[in-house]
Amino acid sequence: MLKGDAIAAVAELKNSTDGDLVILGSGALVRELAAADMIDRYLLTIIPVVLGKGTRLFGDTPAEMDVSTAIVSSTGIVVAEYAVRSRSANEH
Repeated sequence: MLKGDAIAAVAELKNSTDGDLVILGSGALVRELAAADMIDRYLLTIIPVVLGKGTRLFGDTPAEMDVSTAIVSSTGIVVAEYAVRSRSANEH
């Protein structure tokens, strides 16, 4: 669990950890970190169920991504990994 400023807490974790950091089930945290350009890639599990309305995962933060891998199960579930293109690289 993160306490206080999420951006500062995640920056500290990224600097003190060799492995990957994972966020499970917090769209608000994902949007906050994406807006701060702190997400390197997304691993999405997509279950084909139409629920109607909901909160957009990426909010109003544009995200340019490339598909790294995609696996489709026999039941239609898709697990896709996307590499995020750096916003600073796209500005040049």
